[in-house]
Amino acid sequence: MAFGAALCGPYTRPTRSLGASSYQEVMPNLELYELEGCPYCAKVTKKLDELGLEYESHMVPRSHADRTEVEEVSGQTGVPVLVDPDNGVEGMPESDDIVEYLEREYGS
Repeated sequence: MAFGAALCGPYTRPTRSLGASSYQEVMPNLELYELEGCPYCAKVTKKLDELGLEYESHMVPRSHADRTEVEEVSGQTGVPVLVDPDNGVEGMPESDDIVEYLEREYGS
């Protein structure tokens, strides 16, 4: 895993290559607010990786008082929080809900 890259700011994880084809796959515009070492966040990143989805990672501060960015997005300071503007998801909290959503929307 590329945890070191995540500490430097937003990044996009690579997806698996689907090989040559006559069309270009359009990847969703996903963002994940997360905290390094958070088991709930790891559950979501594992699902994103399993599905081969790219996403922009926003690492939040450890202190809830300093998590203004994620609070603006979701109305609360807990993580993980998923944003999927392509489907009107502005700030979905709760790892189980996020995993279920990812399976439903992007699973095969």
